Amino acid sequence: MKKIYLKAILTLVAFTFILSNSCFSQDAGVSNILSPVNETCGSTATIVRVIVNNYGTTTISTIPVTATITGSLSVTLVDTLKKTILSGKQDTLTFKKTINTNGGGTYKFTVYTLLSGDKNHKNDTIKQTFALAPFPNTPIVVSKGLCGTNGVDFIAISTTVGSNTYWYPSSTALKSIAIGDTMVQNISGTTTY
Repeated sequence: MKKIYLKAILTLVAFTFILSNSCFSQDAGVSNILSPVNETCGSTATIVRVIVNNYGTTTISTIPVTATITGSLSVTLVDTLKKTILSGKQDTLTFKKTINTNGGGTYKFTVYTLLSGDKNHKNDTIKQTFALAPFPNTPIVVSKGLCGTNGVDFIAISTTVGSNTYWYPSSTALKSIAIGDTMVQNISGTTTY
């Protein structure tokens, strides 16, 4: 009976030791890159937005975050999340500076926190690669008039190699009504596409 009791105490002590050494009071890290979004068009002002987690046992605030971007662009962004994050919670940081991805390409992101007092650096960093398409050139619009009751040919010739022209019924529509350089529509008044 004494052997079983002693073994249970040693197991409990070992478990307590492992548990107490795996939790850090100050422990932050980047868990996700929200923006840019992979396989979308580039922009002259691409926003970089990340999720910062508090993995520690205490509330943290004023968390420095660095984003190093290489590949089609070489730049380092530095910012600070000036919010308070409770233990086990997360918040979003949008970097104040944007990046120019207008030309498209492959962008390798390494984003990490530099929280003072953070002793666990294994969860500070996220690495992710994004492929962005070049922002398309403005298509060439060919003007046509309407005579009679036939449909109108709308022509917008894409000047970007490998791109398609998508036609939308409004500037806020999410679903296109035609794809290609030409769209034929029957209209009965002033219409904008």
